[in-house]
Amino acid sequence: MSISLPYVTKDRDRNGNVRLYYRRNGQKLRLRGPVGSPEFITDYQLAMAGHVPKDQGKAKLETTKRGSIRELIEHYYQCASFRTLAHQTQHVRRQILDRF
Repeated sequence: MSISLPYVTKDRDRNGNVRLYYRRNGQKLRLRGPVGSPEFITDYQLAMAGHVPKDQGKAKLETTKRGSIRELIEHYYQCASFRTLAHQTQHVRRQILDRF
């Protein structure tokens, strides 16, 4: 069964397992269960309403230390020089810099 829902993407991990994610506004939340299952519907409705599960939102809630590399990276993301780059270029640079 294939259902097309806004902001839901399928990713295949290195072991070939399919994972479902809700991606919107820079947020990536894992959705439990197969498409259409009660767990999936619950997670999808919560994500659409803007609720982040406690275990998935920890990284977003952390505060950055003043003078850290992370603070510098976040400042770069807000600069016009970063925002004027193509979407794909921004994505690649975020992947590289977020590893710090």
